Amino acid sequence: MDRKAIPIIAASGIEYPANEEPDFKAQIKQVFGKQIRRIGPFIQMALIGAADSVRAAPLPEATNVYFTSGSGDMDVTIDVLHRTVRDRQIPKPLSFVNTVSNAACFYLTKYFSIGGSTSFVSTREFALESAFFQAMTDMSVLDVETALVGSVDILTTPDTTHRTRVGSAPAEELAQGSHWFRLARSDTSATPIGYLVDTSIFKDAGSLIDHLKPLLSANCFITFGNRADSSNSQKMINELGAQEYQAQKQPAGHYGTNCGQIFRDYLHREDTSASQLLYVQQNEQGHLSAVLLAKD
Repeated sequence: MDRKAIPIIAASGIEYPANEEPDFKAQIKQVFGKQIRRIGPFIQMALIGAADSVRAAPLPEATNVYFTSGSGDMDVTIDVLHRTVRDRQIPKPLSFVNTVSNAACFYLTKYFSIGGSTSFVSTREFALESAFFQAMTDMSVLDVETALVGSVDILTTPDTTHRTRVGSAPAEELAQGSHWFRLARSDTSATPIGYLVDTSIFKDAGSLIDHLKPLLSANCFITFGNRADSSNSQKMINELGAQEYQAQKQPAGHYGTNCGQIFRDYLHREDTSASQLLYVQQNEQGHLSAVLLAKD
C-alpha cells in the first residue's frame, strides 16, 4: 500500500428512507444506556452513527473530529426561525446554541471522551469529500495520528421546501443518513478495513484523469454520484480502465452525503479485497470531486 495512504480502522453509520420514522431516543438509550436530553435528530444521528466506529478499538483522547453536512441542522434552525420570526418570541437558549451545526461536536467529544480539535467542514457540495480532504491534509502535514470523519444529513418538512434546499428532483427518493470513518496513522490495536488513498477536487474530467491514472491499480472499481454527467462518466471509465462498481446496498435516497453509504458498502464487503474504489461526484459548476479508497 502507498505509504501516503491513510488506514481506515472502522466505518459505521445509519440511514433511513423518507417513509421510515426511526425512534432516535430509543436508539440513544440503547447506545449510551441513558437518554441525552434536549438534542434533536441531527445530534442524535451523529452520536448513533459514530458509536461503532469509536468503539471498534480504544480511541486515543487526542483524536481530531472532522464533521460535515450537506445542509446542516435545519430542523432546529427552522424551529428557532419560526419562534423568533413567525411567533415573535425569544428562542429557547439550547435550541439557539444548537443552530450552529458544530454543536454536535460538543456532544461527540463529551460522550466519547474525545480531547482533540473539532472542525465542522462547511460546504453545500462535496461535503463528506471535503471532510476527508481536511483530515487527510492534517494527518499528512500536521502529523495528526487519529481522526474521526463523519457526516449527518436529516430530512425536514415540508417536502417541497426540503427538495429545493437539497437540490432533489421531484421524483427522486429522499433519505437521511449519518456516516462515520475512523482514520489512524499508527493504530496497532485494530487491523485496517481499508485505506484512504486520495481525495481531491478537479476543474474537469481531463485533470481528474491525469491526476488519478498513475494511482490506480489493475483492479479498480469506479462509481458516480447522482449529479455526474453521463458523458464525463463514460470518458473516465474508458480512459481509466476501471469497471463500474455495483453496490450491495445502494443509498436509500437523495441527501448531501449519501456517498458515505457507498464507502461503507465497499469497505465492509468480503469480495472486494485487493481492489480500489474511485467515487466521483459533480457540482453545479461542473467541477468534480474524487475519493479513492483501497483494500489489501
